[in-house]
Amino acid sequence: MWTPDAGVESQAYLVEDLGEYWRVGSAQGGRSGAQHFEKDGRDGMAVLKASVNAVVHRLESRAAVLQRGDYHPRIWRNGISSRPRGQGKVSTLPVRSEDLDFVRPRAVAFHRIQSQLADLFEVLTPHRSNAAAHGAAMEQLLTLSAMEVEALLREVFRLNRSQPSASSAMADWHSLARPMRLSEWRAELAFFPEWSWVRPFAGWYQHCAPSWWIAYNKVKHQPAMRWMANLEAVVAAACAIRILLEAEFGPGVSELLPAGGLAEIVIAERPRWNADELYFAPYPVGRLREVLALP
Repeated sequence: MWTPDAGVESQAYLVEDLGEYWRVGSAQGGRSGAQHFEKDGRDGMAVLKASVNAVVHRLESRAAVLQRGDYHPRIWRNGISSRPRGQGKVSTLPVRSEDLDFVRPRAVAFHRIQSQLADLFEVLTPHRSNAAAHGAAMEQLLTLSAMEVEALLREVFRLNRSQPSASSAMADWHSLARPMRLSEWRAELAFFPEWSWVRPFAGWYQHCAPSWWIAYNKVKHQPAMRWMANLEAVVAAACAIRILLEAEFGPGVSELLPAGGLAEIVIAERPRWNADELYFAPYPVGRLREVLALP
């Protein structure tokens, strides 16, 4: 990663050009604030070169958090690079072909859950005044949703372990919370904004599962606690599935999800990755210097 010497005002940049990602540090000089360059072709390179050449004699390299080509399997981190050039919105980059066999069954399962949730909303309005409402339908929905969350977490946990494990549990899967920054994801019911946004993983600690997961376990092992399978737990568990699908496979997963009707769940907020946390393709340093006309 290219950065100026210590003491020089700097910002790491991710520049997208021809599908390759370059990290370049550049002094801002008299300019105020930092910028992200997301421009096409020569315009973007001209801006970058002008900024870099001003301090080229002070540039040096240092290790980034992720080296070229490093990535965590099924943990999406495109961040800035996922935006269409010249726009601020997150693009719907397609799900990788090698992931489709796993994603499609999960998308179908999520659709079934959304369909049942939409049927529930026909008779019980998702308003906060009804958050504690409970019943057999919600107990079933919570169970189905928790099973999908388990399937998603178990698989990404398995792929990121150096040693295979025959079993795993919520306490083990908590190790995914930090690299996936799950507590920062927010989802909401598109047709019922009065329910407000949901952060289903915000209260997740290694030895303390989210409240909706605790409710699922209580219902499973203690029938007398069925009242915990309430509307609030059901909505949070369904939102957790939607968040995990995108946190693992990127925003392109939305193209594989059938419309959810009254129970449509959308992502309201995603993590903002630091420049040195993003994935970027291997790129020869020599070629980068040549393109930037660096000495």
